[in-house]
Amino acid sequence: MRKKENPQQQSAVEEQEKLPEVSERFWEFQIIKAKNETQELRLREKELDLSSKQGNKIIDYQAKLLQSHPTEHRKTISLYLNYLLAFVSIFIVFLDICLYFEKEDFAWKFLQVSGYVLTTGLGYYFGRRSIKIKKEDEKYSSSDIEDAEIVR
Repeated sequence: MRKKENPQQQSAVEEQEKLPEVSERFWEFQIIKAKNETQELRLREKELDLSSKQGNKIIDYQAKLLQSHPTEHRKTISLYLNYLLAFVSIFIVFLDICLYFEKEDFAWKFLQVSGYVLTTGLGYYFGRRSIKIKKEDEKYSSSDIEDAEIVR
């Protein structure tokens, strides 16, 4: 027969019996944790590779845009000049037709109104532009900007 052990001894024996099981679970958990960390690192590395590829593509695209900027700007300017030339041509033809049909008074009034509209529009445009330029100058020359500290 077995001798009755006191409760403290029984709990100590039970703990020693559970110790290998607990340590096995601990090591299994550590292995799973390590696998997850390595998988996470692989995913992060893949993400960084994809981000760098995307960044390189963006830089290449911006370089192409900068290279083609002068030609695109020239095309835009020539388009605006073509529209202006067409408008001025139509305007002159209209005035010639008015003079041909001896409508000098109407042509004169038309020139006055056109001049008024043109000067008003240009005044508004250049006024708004000067306000915008002043705001940009104030933004960049603000006293909020502090000089960089020189560390030696």
